[in-house]
Amino acid sequence: MSSPSKIQQDSLLHSSQISSNPFNYNKFADMENEWTNEVLIDFIKHRCHHEQKKLQEREANLIQERNSIRRTLNDLEVLQISKEDKVQDILKKRNQEQDQILRLKKMIESNTAKINEKRQTLEQKKDPVKKLQEALETTKREVNEKNLKKVYNYLEKKNNDAVVYVMEALIGLMRGSKRADSMSVELYTKTHEGFMMGLNRIDITKLNVDYCQEHLDKLRDSFDRILIEEEFSVFRTFRNILSKLCLLAMLGSDINKLQQQIQKKEIENENSLKQIDQKEYLLKTIDVHEFIKGDIQYFETEQVKIYKQKEAQLNEEIKKVQLSLENFEDKFFADL
Repeated sequence: MSSPSKIQQDSLLHSSQISSNPFNYNKFADMENEWTNEVLIDFIKHRCHHEQKKLQEREANLIQERNSIRRTLNDLEVLQISKEDKVQDILKKRNQEQDQILRLKKMIESNTAKINEKRQTLEQKKDPVKKLQEALETTKREVNEKNLKKVYNYLEKKNNDAVVYVMEALIGLMRGSKRADSMSVELYTKTHEGFMMGLNRIDITKLNVDYCQEHLDKLRDSFDRILIEEEFSVFRTFRNILSKLCLLAMLGSDINKLQQQIQKKEIENENSLKQIDQKEYLLKTIDVHEFIKGDIQYFETEQVKIYKQKEAQLNEEIKKVQLSLENFEDKFFADL
């Protein structure tokens, strides 16, 4: 321990601070210059405990502040991970939308190529149809009262499969059926006016293409070789009308299918364009992920950095305080 004179001098230096010290120094106030060793030792012990308590409180406050910063850092890290996950989800959604837009554009490109191809085929079919329609009208004009009367008389007396089939099939088309019965054939061939009225009322677009295909097959496979005989020459006009009607129905069906296919592809393209517009608008909305990425950057480069620096400073201060508290009494009395 230092000499009594040294203690007395140090004690006198602190006497001016007695009034502001939280410890009760009143019991020393009346003693004035009566500083015995016991009094001085008691005074110094109180002073030691006071300083030690201040350091302990300082340590506790620093630790509390550091723990608060650590909790904040943990919260920021959790928030950062959450935001990063959200960004990844958004980017995944964005990539999916971009892939779908690409597929839709490829579909439109493919459909457009098919539409152009079908339109070209459609134009190619229109000219033969026009020529066939003109040929049909020409063949119709070959039907007159004279040759129709011959047909009527022949069917009344004879029964040949080829000619019967031609007339039943032709009049069946007039009536919207596959084949007409013998009574209907007799009725339609009895007068030229009635026959032509029925013939001109045929709506080619409404003819059954399956019936027409069967009639064409029958003519080709079974009856044309018979109808070329001179005996049946009067029936060739009716055979040609039947054939042309069936061909027009088949071509008309092809044209109708092409038109429907073109329309379907055009509708698909319109729907695809609408979907593309919707998805591109969605992509503009998804671009807000850039703001979220900015938030992450802010947390990484600013907030987290600031808090970590503060945490490091607090750790240094805590170490200093803890070093001061180690063997505090020994150091305190050694410095007296």
